[in-house]
Amino acid sequence: MKIFISQISKVILALTFTLIPFFVVQAQVSFFEKPVKYEGKRKTSFKVFQTLENGALAYEVSDPWYKLYYGNVVYLIGDKFYDGMIIKVKKPFQDGVYRYITNNGIIKTVPAFIVKFN
Repeated sequence: MKIFISQISKVILALTFTLIPFFVVQAQVSFFEKPVKYEGKRKTSFKVFQTLENGALAYEVSDPWYKLYYGNVVYLIGDKFYDGMIIKVKKPFQDGVYRYITNNGIIKTVPAFIVKFN
């Protein structure tokens, strides 16, 4: 039982240190002149893990078969996002990059996509 509790504690601690750097302190979007095809992909999907004022941070699908979302972190520009939301994109085009400073002072730069809902 002690081993089980010890392992769960390690997992919780690891998740805490993994998620802490994503809390955004300061941010800015730089748009490209023209959107560019995203890594040559025909389709992809994203899972929102943090909603922000004008968008959301999301993980890209890493294993579509098992529906695992541990891929690239991306910024989705738009509104109406919620935590855990899955967004499927056919013919993904990257509209720019999103640079932000975490509460730990780490500068991050991730792909940015404009998301339009019908």
